[in-house]
Amino acid sequence: MGPLTKEEEFLPESHPITQTTRIITEKFPGGGSTALNMVIHFGVQEIDKKGTSSWDAKDIGKAVFDPEFDIYSKESQNAIIDLC
Repeated sequence: MGPLTKEEEFLPESHPITQTTRIITEKFPGGGSTALNMVIHFGVQEIDKKGTSSWDAKDIGKAVFDPEFDIYSKESQNAIIDLC
């Protein structure tokens, strides 16, 4: 018996928690000058999660768009300018 030569693996590589941890540490590293890219979608009323799996990070559901949303209205345009 001797000291560990590599970090002990508690869960298999295919386990959802292992995958989520890897995404968080590799895709969203913290500190310093790291930039975070964001995508903003306007007019989405909700996300329909019917039939999705809470264990699959890629299975987020389907966007349900607000039929009342008007990107061309003065209020919407001003809100976008304020956001930027």
